[in-house]
Amino acid sequence: MLLNDSTFALQIRELIVHLESENRDQAEVYIEDGLEFLQRSLTNAIGDFGGDRIRETLFAYDQVRIGLAHDDFPTALVAARKAFDAWLKNSRAKEGE
Repeated sequence: MLLNDSTFALQIRELIVHLESENRDQAEVYIEDGLEFLQRSLTNAIGDFGGDRIRETLFAYDQVRIGLAHDDFPTALVAARKAFDAWLKNSRAKEGE
């Protein structure tokens, strides 16, 4: 799935739904797509104000991946919610530019 700034928040919400239902296979697809998007966004945001929020979201996504790797769905879910919050801050910061 090709993500952009607008669709990424929806993607995180879908990830949260799959983590809540402990649907590992679908969650892993969303994690990989999200990590790819974040890496691409970070590369394009070097020196940009949004880079900090992208890194914050990327860190939370890494925590989701680690939680899932340990079959720790509650931890993965908390991290996914943190990623969602971090991304929303990123969106709000862009709107204020």
